[in-house]
Amino acid sequence: MLRDPKHLNEGGKPGSALLACEQKKNPGRCCVSATSCPVTMGLYQIVEALLLMTNAVAVLNEDRFLAPYGFGMIDMGSGRVSPFKGQLIGLIHAVQYLRVPLIVANSIVIVSKLLFG
Repeated sequence: MLRDPKHLNEGGKPGSALLACEQKKNPGRCCVSATSCPVTMGLYQIVEALLLMTNAVAVLNEDRFLAPYGFGMIDMGSGRVSPFKGQLIGLIHAVQYLRVPLIVANSIVIVSKLLFG
């Protein structure tokens, strides 16, 4: 339980938020403030984060954003691209072809969020 001084009233007694928390079923895992709660990241959250990053890459426009920075397919044809940059350009263009599966994956995540919170 949280017993540090910032959760105590002037008389040294637990504050109202801590008392309300202690009356719940699981008083050992009470969190009074957002900074005192442990944050866990499960497999579902990791998959969600990867899906969001994939969405971010999929919406990049080659003419407006990629080509001015040297990440267009035209730069691949010049032959003066480093191997890492070539792999990155290939990955960006491969992700852009996955738009239909991304729509399906996003729909599944939206429905699961609506159903399970």
